[in-house]
Amino acid sequence: MITAFKILRVGGKRSGAGDSPDWYKILQVEPFSHINSIKKQYKKLALVLHPDKNPFVASEEAFKLIGEAFRCLSDKIRRKEYDLKLRIAMQSAAAGDGGGGATETFWTACSTCRLLHQFERKYIGQNLMCPSCKKSFLALEVENQNNEVLASKESGSRVGRLRNVRSVRKMMSSDVETTAGKSKNADLNTENVRKPRTVGSKRKMSSVNEVLERSKVRREMTLAEMQMEAKRKAQEEKKKEKLKEEQEKEKKKRNEVKEKEKEKEKEVQDKVKESRSRTKSGGNLRGEGVEEFGFYDFDKDRVERSFKKGQVWAIYDDDDGMPRHYGLIDEVVSVNPFQMKMSWLDLQDNGDEGLIFWEKLGFHVSCGRFKVAKKTLINSVNFFSHVVDCERAAREVYRIYPKKGSVWALYNQEALGTEERNSGSNKRCYDIVVFLTSYSEMYGLSMAYLEKVEGFKTVFKRQEIGCRAIRWLEKDDIRMFSHQIPARKLCEEESLDPSKDYWELDPASLPSDLLTIGWQR
Repeated sequence: MITAFKILRVGGKRSGAGDSPDWYKILQVEPFSHINSIKKQYKKLALVLHPDKNPFVASEEAFKLIGEAFRCLSDKIRRKEYDLKLRIAMQSAAAGDGGGGATETFWTACSTCRLLHQFERKYIGQNLMCPSCKKSFLALEVENQNNEVLASKESGSRVGRLRNVRSVRKMMSSDVETTAGKSKNADLNTENVRKPRTVGSKRKMSSVNEVLERSKVRREMTLAEMQMEAKRKAQEEKKKEKLKEEQEKEKKKRNEVKEKEKEKEKEVQDKVKESRSRTKSGGNLRGEGVEEFGFYDFDKDRVERSFKKGQVWAIYDDDDGMPRHYGLIDEVVSVNPFQMKMSWLDLQDNGDEGLIFWEKLGFHVSCGRFKVAKKTLINSVNFFSHVVDCERAAREVYRIYPKKGSVWALYNQEALGTEERNSGSNKRCYDIVVFLTSYSEMYGLSMAYLEKVEGFKTVFKRQEIGCRAIRWLEKDDIRMFSHQIPARKLCEEESLDPSKDYWELDPASLPSDLLTIGWQR
């Protein structure tokens, strides 16, 4: 019952922190106590004042009061605001109390603004708020060089301030020199703090490292340190120069590679133009005495708007201008002017010694599995022959094999000869075939040979007489495929003989020796 009356009595009084009561006194703990002590005291008072255990009337009001005090002090935000107001009230009360006798004080320094302040000795070791910067700091006593406390007894406690910041920084630097082993005794010119601000009060602080732990003191560099700093800067400059030189070398290499690629592109374009000019020279692609024939324009299939993202196109070889290479269209940047991003497709030989030896002889393999390789930027359609009908086997892997009805050029083994192939001759002899079945990894595929129609340069028909009219190829014979030729099968109205099949081939994909009218295989 006595505890309840004490709590109610304290709760009726107002603390200096606004209109709220003194919550610390209600819970009977010291000001600014730790939260664990507050929790322990609250549980103890709650057991004593709970209405179920204490039947007195005052206990219920006291129980509500300690509950409100605990809610305020357990909330971090509310307690921070309350403690700030309480500290200000306590310091204001201490500064404004002038009725008592002499009060013993001490000097301390703020760790943030580095100013000296004077407080009553009862606040030593407490967290106080700086009157200047309004930041919290630990109040530790500052001593002079002879370990004499800078204390003064005044009538009424008054907060003294040292506002000359430069003098404080000089005292800090002098203290650092003292701790480093330089014994220099400086006289303390202690002046009255109540003098005008123009007169600075300088005080020697020997314990400044304990008070200003977070402060950073600038000191002059020694000769050795200056030499080390100069060496470090010189090394950094050398590294920057080396880096610039390496970047310039890489830039030159990239420019050289780009120039070589441009030269190759020009060569390919020139070869393609020459092959096309050969086919169009002389007016018609038919011989004399042959009836008028409507030839198909294969160039309209490879205009700028024919290219789409994800397509695989056959690309002319820079050796003899035949479409043996492949490229994957990544992105069509613009149509006019034409600009496109493309990735080359390289053959996956999987360690096949036969394919490796065949490529060393100078023959490119045009069938198999191809993977995405180097990326490049294309700005001309003259590199491309036709869209390739292929299958996507995996991510960035494509299968390219002959399909049923497609026309291809095969290397002629008989005309080439074993000696020429072993010697690495660049002579190319071809057979033109049409495939009767699609490629199968288990069975291979069948094909029929084509022969040129008499009087035409680009019209072919099936060879129906002879043991080589139809041939079956095994799966290991894919190295014999040179390149696919874009072709158009003639309909009955266009055919010279309705009982036979005729094909018109793209002249840009035919070797020059096949464009003569008198050619025979």
